[in-house]
Amino acid sequence: MPWALRMTLMLTLVGSVLHFYVWRKIANSTAELSGWQKKRVGWMVALVALWCIAYPVLGAIGYSFKFTNLLGLIQRPGGWTNILLIYPFWLGLIFAAQLAMGFLLIDFADLFLSRIDSYRKSWMKYRVWLALGLSCIVIVYVVVRVYRDTWTVRTRERIVEIANLPAELENFRIIHIADLQAANETNGSKLQNYVDVVNRLKGDVIFFSGDVVTSGTEFVEAGAQAMGKMTATHGIYAVVGDHDLFGDKALVKRKLQENGINVLDNLAAIIPVQASALSITGVTNAYRERPSQATLATIESQRLKGAVNIFLIHQPSPDLVDFAKSKGYDLFLAGHTHGGQIVFPLPGFLLTGSSFETPYVTGFYQVDKMLVSVNNGLGLTLAPIRYHAPAEVTLIRLKRANDSQN
Repeated sequence: MPWALRMTLMLTLVGSVLHFYVWRKIANSTAELSGWQKKRVGWMVALVALWCIAYPVLGAIGYSFKFTNLLGLIQRPGGWTNILLIYPFWLGLIFAAQLAMGFLLIDFADLFLSRIDSYRKSWMKYRVWLALGLSCIVIVYVVVRVYRDTWTVRTRERIVEIANLPAELENFRIIHIADLQAANETNGSKLQNYVDVVNRLKGDVIFFSGDVVTSGTEFVEAGAQAMGKMTATHGIYAVVGDHDLFGDKALVKRKLQENGINVLDNLAAIIPVQASALSITGVTNAYRERPSQATLATIESQRLKGAVNIFLIHQPSPDLVDFAKSKGYDLFLAGHTHGGQIVFPLPGFLLTGSSFETPYVTGFYQVDKMLVSVNNGLGLTLAPIRYHAPAEVTLIRLKRANDSQN
């Protein structure tokens, strides 16, 4: 079974519980408020819920019964397939998950207010309005938020203070990007817009944390050419990511190099800046290829330290964060997570699949004297949308630390 279909079916199993809970609440509240026959309302709502899971169900039917035309339609989405099946699936899943949190709060309040005589009657009335009102608010919010996060690129900035920073590196502009993932959904104007955002920042150097493509080799050329259109005074340095390895690592590296990108595959380099220099270590860290302790030791024995020492990687694995910290790196630059791509922020925790893989999901993390930057990237994996995890370009500006802080 294709990986994408297997994953969507797994999500459907979990999502079905949320769909049942949420749509049952909506059906009961609608019937109670309108006076319509409860059974009729239930059937109407059930049809909407079934529409929300039609995409993986049709995919499973196509795979199980070898309906190649149906399976091909599901596996190579676009146009009406997106509108009628794929977007309703993902939007419905997000809607059900987000609304379930609100309904749980209503049910919690119901445990107490429905048992207090002075509040029972009014609460039973307003509970219905609250449920339907919340449903309307959430569905509008989800659609607007998904559209904004999927189709816009934000810039995230951070000033990093470095002890004894040479004058020529004061206000030095480092652009960090990741997960370009050229594909059907990330191509043409979307790629060009991302390139334009990067170039408008006028970076001194660009670091790319891997994943030129989403899958296969069809879009390697487009991804590499987009990278080649980016400009920085002291060049562009890149590592490879998971999807590059899933496709063709050698091809990705060659195409990047043909477009003027310096690819660091378990290598260290020096970037001269007038009389000073940056030290950059690029390590390949992906599901299919992990750096051994011997590899890390070899890189460390060969690298020259600079005024600023940077560790560039794809996956922000905690053990490698600890390794870089122990070796005195100033910056640790990673991608891979897409910022979670679909995220439900909770107090003190981001509810997303990436949170169960690494504590470094999105943004900046101060680990002793080293700053960890995890870039959301541009591309998409599995879902063709983003939610609470917009595409982004990271700008890091270097400043000399005050002597009193040293």
